[in-house]
Amino acid sequence: MKARRSIQMVIVLSLTVTLLACSPVPVELADVAGYSLRLLVVRADSEDYLEPFQHLLNTMHANVTVEPIHIGELQAKHLIGVDAVYPDPSIIDADGWQAEAFTKLMRDYVAGGGHLFLEAPFIDQLPTDLLGVAEWVSVDTREPNFSYPAVSYDYIDMQAVYREFIQGLRQLQVLPREQIIPQRAAELSTALSLVDINGASLLAVNSYEAGTVTWADGLLPNRDYISRLDFVPSNAEQPYFHYGYTTANWLFRSKYLNFVAKQKYGFALEKVLGAYHRPAVAWQNHFEVLSAFARQDIKSFTELLRDYRQVPTFSLIRGTFNWSYWAPSISWLPNIGSDTAPKYQGMLADSFYGTGQRLMKQDGTHLDLGRYQGAASLLGTLQNPARAYPCVADLNGDGRLDLLVGTPAGEVYYFPNQAADGKPVLQQQMALISSTDTVSTAFAAPTVGDLTGDNLHDLVVGNKQGQLLIYHNQGTSTEPKFTLKRRLNLGLGEYTAPYLVDWDEDGLFDLVVGVADGSLYWLPGQPGSDGITFGDPQLILATGLKWAAPCVADWDNDGLLDLLVGSYNGQVALFQQENGNWVRQDNLQGENRNFFGNNNLN
Repeated sequence: MKARRSIQMVIVLSLTVTLLACSPVPVELADVAGYSLRLLVVRADSEDYLEPFQHLLNTMHANVTVEPIHIGELQAKHLIGVDAVYPDPSIIDADGWQAEAFTKLMRDYVAGGGHLFLEAPFIDQLPTDLLGVAEWVSVDTREPNFSYPAVSYDYIDMQAVYREFIQGLRQLQVLPREQIIPQRAAELSTALSLVDINGASLLAVNSYEAGTVTWADGLLPNRDYISRLDFVPSNAEQPYFHYGYTTANWLFRSKYLNFVAKQKYGFALEKVLGAYHRPAVAWQNHFEVLSAFARQDIKSFTELLRDYRQVPTFSLIRGTFNWSYWAPSISWLPNIGSDTAPKYQGMLADSFYGTGQRLMKQDGTHLDLGRYQGAASLLGTLQNPARAYPCVADLNGDGRLDLLVGTPAGEVYYFPNQAADGKPVLQQQMALISSTDTVSTAFAAPTVGDLTGDNLHDLVVGNKQGQLLIYHNQGTSTEPKFTLKRRLNLGLGEYTAPYLVDWDEDGLFDLVVGVADGSLYWLPGQPGSDGITFGDPQLILATGLKWAAPCVADWDNDGLLDLLVGSYNGQVALFQQENGNWVRQDNLQGENRNFFGNNNLN
């Protein structure tokens, strides 16, 4: 092969390109005057070839000509002056396909200095000496170990794309294991490996006389998903357009052109572009703030760029917002499993930064739970639990579970539910406790139960000050009216989060209370002249979860009470009893990954 030349810094030329190369020999500007690459994409009757054709046609590489040619027309004369040939795998199933004739044509082309790229289906069609393969070996899929041999700068671009793609897939766990790990790999004879698995090659370049043959396994490039730039599937098995695979396929094919250019010129030229493959002077405007839509900024932005003859590009967010405006919400996650093995979907298309479905009122508007008074970035540290605190109970006795919500401002709102089953249909809210009440209840955390034996739900409300406020319902089930009866100053810490449950199974409600440092306490219920009172707190366990918010239930129907604890990070931890001890299990999980790339419900 030719010696490679390079520049030692990036040079941006007037034709808007970047030079990429690999040796200390400087590149003169005159060297790029006649720079070009010519590729042939060999096709069959179908449009399957359009995936590599579109990717190569829209490459970041400079001065590339890409021409399709039908396999039935391909002759040696068509290969004269062609820098690289990319046969589409669809030609293997074409009428009249002759592997021997194609092999002879490609062998002569490569021997004369041409470059051939082969996707995985061709591996079984061409002889091993052309591929540089000694033998094929099976891969132990139980312990796959990807490795990337040290190679020169001629090959490093392709290797880097493959490495980043594999690492991303394995880290995010977005595909089944068997879809990532190939079934076989190659022991090489003359080829150079760029990617290995358990010591055998998945991607290799074979120098054959004056030219090269590059072959890849089925992971990259990959046809499992739609990655044509016109969003059209190549076959019925492709389920949907996959941004990750499209990007990886496109980048990998573009970097192959870098390799070909370095064999021809000793360096490679890539275009410098802006957003969405537009020229470098293109503008990108990401419309996401509600006020921008109200002002019709997209119209004035477009008109401004038209006046200056600039190219506009846009992206529109699905979950609009206003900067530094935080409002609590409540999500609903239906159990799609069973009572003994609960299962949840997790993040949905409209979950945005959380999981589940946002609850709304029957008129289609959001629950109005006030505004969190504070400014923080999306992933910034919060100074207090900016949460809406839900409680579910049949408050009005109509057989339907209703929703009560405590807010950061201290209100407790009541939303009657009109749905007999399925997703709640919530009526307009009414305030059970207002922030204008004489008793401060900032960061209200309500729980309900009949404390007086009159078949009406009473209220216990935690707050920022670390108190428990006990309210008796002196109205009716349909028109509740809550009156403060007593205030417990526990001295256990701020942000008390109570839950009413018969913890000791003596027939009386007890309280399980979480506090800011993550500790959970049991306050035993005791009969009193004016309803149930509560005894001294006893430590259940220290969860280590900041701003612990407990819920008590027999989660797996084994006859023992379990603890579900919400916390600062929005996740829900499960604690279960084992031999008299509380043992933390996994966080509650969803079937789909969340915004943070894991399956935690949050």
